[in-house]
Amino acid sequence: MAEGDVRQLYYSYSESIDDGVRSIRVDYLVEGKPPAEAIEADDVPRYGDARVGYPTLLARTITASPRGSDSIVSVSFVPAQYIGGSVPPVNQFAEGFIGKDVSFDYDDIDLPLFKKAGLLTTDANGLPISKIVYADVDLSLPFRKRTPYYSVPIAITFAESATLEDVFIATDKIVAQTDKIHTIFDRELLFACDGIDQQSETTYRAVYRWYEDKGIPNTLASKFDEVIGNNLGRIGTTIYPFFDESFVLPPYSGIKINGAVDPSDPPTVTFFDKYIREENGWATLPGIAT
Repeated sequence: MAEGDVRQLYYSYSESIDDGVRSIRVDYLVEGKPPAEAIEADDVPRYGDARVGYPTLLARTITASPRGSDSIVSVSFVPAQYIGGSVPPVNQFAEGFIGKDVSFDYDDIDLPLFKKAGLLTTDANGLPISKIVYADVDLSLPFRKRTPYYSVPIAITFAESATLEDVFIATDKIVAQTDKIHTIFDRELLFACDGIDQQSETTYRAVYRWYEDKGIPNTLASKFDEVIGNNLGRIGTTIYPFFDESFVLPPYSGIKINGAVDPSDPPTVTFFDKYIREENGWATLPGIAT
């Protein structure tokens, strides 16, 4: 790195809650600059700038500190409605509170590709013959999916001062549902939890999060020169896997492509479920009354 270069430190990241407002801290290394200059470096976010990839999160607090001859600039991003320092209009820690928020994340998917090509070889008698063969290639087809997720702050209230056993019992119920697909209002959503923190002797706050996988739509269907079997489409010499006319990859699914023993046979495509489904599992989570 040259003097003045800015690099985001992906290993240095934290989330916090201050006055009920969740913030995300991102650190940047500024090469060869003292804090007074580093905080003004070109590639360091300014107050009100959106976090890259997260347009609803804006930079609110920016601090700089020295690290040897370099500087670390820490930027805290908060939801746009809190950029002026306001606090939530509701008490997120009230008994029975259930909040809601929707945001977006990205999921990068690389689909493996095959090639269809002619091969000149010889038969058992040594005579030249040509064959059509299928071979995998180092290149892949990259997709970036925008994945909406729903954050739901939940107040978990115990009848009396919570014991360590009470907390473990509640946590076990959350862990049991993590990475399971729930059906909520006819939506299939993947569950996770951002964590639990204590607010009082009897009240804990959890932030539940449900992701909605939209899958990868099949925008190539009309462009195929040839459909091979049920799940392969050819454009030129490149072979693309697809699930059906609607999806290249359906929601919550993985894909595996294996070449055939005989390279003149097309590869096989296998789709599989990546997660377990438990439709009403969300109703067992602490703090949700049904």
